[in-house]
Amino acid sequence: MNFKVDVLSSIGKLKWLCLASKDLFPETTTLATLRGSMVEIALKYGGEYDGWEAELAKESAGAA
Repeated sequence: MNFKVDVLSSIGKLKWLCLASKDLFPETTTLATLRGSMVEIALKYGGEYDGWEAELAKESAGAA
């Protein structure tokens, strides 16, 4: 799925934390599809999906 993935030790009851990141334009259908995939992956490995965060990117100099 072309995500950058970081797996880290977690504090608390969880043993690990998996962070996946990707640059994309947040369209509703894309986000819904990705959410379903992330939930499925988390459940497959005994984890839980707890949502996503978005960061606004600066517009590139050549963009109109």
